[in-house]
Amino acid sequence: MTLFCPVLFKRLSIVFGIASLLVVLSGCTTANGTHQITDSHPALALEKPQSFAQKGKFGTSVPITPTLSLTAAHVGEFIESKVIARHPVCDVALIAADNRHHPLPDLGLVYQGDPVQVFGHASNGDVLTAEGLYYMDLMIRGFPEVEDCPSSITDAPVRGGMSGGGAFNAEQELVGIQPKAKGC
Repeated sequence: MTLFCPVLFKRLSIVFGIASLLVVLSGCTTANGTHQITDSHPALALEKPQSFAQKGKFGTSVPITPTLSLTAAHVGEFIESKVIARHPVCDVALIAADNRHHPLPDLGLVYQGDPVQVFGHASNGDVLTAEGLYYMDLMIRGFPEVEDCPSSITDAPVRGGMSGGGAFNAEQELVGIQPKAKGC
């Protein structure tokens, strides 16, 4: 009986650990809308952690010059050696990147009611896209993670991994960077 209890306890602990991990990960793999895999997309990079301790995290970056890309600041947390600048409050970072062989997007504007298309990576490296409408920019008070940061409202769905990916207008001009998806 004494041997059975430790073995049973160990097995139950493993099962509980796996179940807990699945619950945590499902928040980052579920989506708030429909996404499509696409081969036709602007230049993007899949950003993965540089340390084993951060394994399993990933995000996206968008090239803006031959040597710089934009991403979400929380993506920069696990690619720290590439970060050149990070906004102290807002979820945006500038990272070093070799973009010499990538087409660089033009920067553009978006107006209320305009269509937007978002792009980012899935965990397997596929590029995902979704479409929606841009509604407005606003400042959200009372939430430290976004207070004093201009935020845009769009109904284009995002999911984990798309953080740091680009939002593009109908002319395929870069108009925004995707922040942390809810629950990730």
